[in-house]
Amino acid sequence: MKTRAYFADPQRPGGFDPRILWALLSVAALWRLMFWMPYYVPGDTFNYLNALDIFQAPLLGSPLHIVRLGMVLPLAFLRWLSGDWHYFSTLYALAASLGTCYLVFVLANRWRGANAGYLACSIIALVPMEVVYGTMLVPDTPLDFYSIAAFWCLATAARER
Repeated sequence: MKTRAYFADPQRPGGFDPRILWALLSVAALWRLMFWMPYYVPGDTFNYLNALDIFQAPLLGSPLHIVRLGMVLPLAFLRWLSGDWHYFSTLYALAASLGTCYLVFVLANRWRGANAGYLACSIIALVPMEVVYGTMLVPDTPLDFYSIAAFWCLATAARER
């Protein structure tokens, strides 16, 4: 099976420079950590934080845990790793937000070059809603990530054909 490079040659004019991408992802992480609100817990978040309890005692379940497995399963795993320290659970939202920045860069870089990738990554890195939700336990950020990841899989499969 032939492997393909997803990035342009860094030596070519207009090529991909990994330092710029790392700088953009670092700025994105810094912005999200600056606006991190660990004490703000929306209503649904209590259900997500108690996800491990749902698997340990199935009688406590609610329909929310059935339809939002993209939140419940990773957070149950993180709670299993960290115990009751709920700040650790916000790493899932942070990883999904930074993953969205990266995947948007990869897609734009593939179609229109490195400069388009940098611009797309910058927009996602600095959009206020993405910044604030990037560390909150709400399903918006993981939904963005999984949607872009599904689109990336579709684009990769179409390119392979």
